[in-house]
Amino acid sequence: SELANDLGNLLNRMVTLAEKYDAMSIQVPECWGPQEIALRGECMSMVEQTSQAMKDLMLHQALGHVWRFINQINAYFHHREPWKLAKHNHLEFKQVLSATAHSLRAVAYMVWPVMPAKMELLLTSLGVTLDATTTRVLELGMWNQSFVLMKVPVLFAPPAPKESEPVMNNQTQEPVSPTITIDDFLKIELLVGTIRTADFVEKSDKLLRLQVDFGTKGTRTILSGIRKHYQPE
Repeated sequence: SELANDLGNLLNRMVTLAEKYDAMSIQVPECWGPQEIALRGECMSMVEQTSQAMKDLMLHQALGHVWRFINQINAYFHHREPWKLAKHNHLEFKQVLSATAHSLRAVAYMVWPVMPAKMELLLTSLGVTLDATTTRVLELGMWNQSFVLMKVPVLFAPPAPKESEPVMNNQTQEPVSPTITIDDFLKIELLVGTIRTADFVEKSDKLLRLQVDFGTKGTRTILSGIRKHYQPE
């Protein structure tokens, strides 16, 4: 679900918007805005941290760094609202597309060792040919790439909901115990995280979408029914 919602959906939204507003060819902007510069800094940091974790054979930490950055891209994209910029500020609109494409290119390179076929498909959607040499990887934080976007098959399909097993008429279900055993309790991992961003969830008067940073455990998107009591700020 994280692959489908956080990564695949972001790529699809960007390409769909670009196609709708005739912006499939993206050149490097003459200058970057403050939010784009901040995202570029996060990109450079992610590349360095992920590369070091890979050298240390800490794959879980490497992917944790990548997914925290993916959540930062999503927060940036949502905050910048490119679907609105496309109607009244085409230069800023293309700047957002460029920043998002550069970010996704870096993500694809960092995740490529783990899922090469999918990441090569992502790069194809950006019009980028893979060059996995060390020099090329170190240049990912330098946003100087032009892109020619194209539609590709869905990267990750959302998981299908599990169908409940039918209950035979001649069987009776045992009542569910309201408690768990100590063995089950010992499997629980309680974590304290830092809320990095909070946004309203469209068409909901109860939910806020939180990006919660759990350090080396990565960042998770959590929907919380606290909207009536808390503002995103």
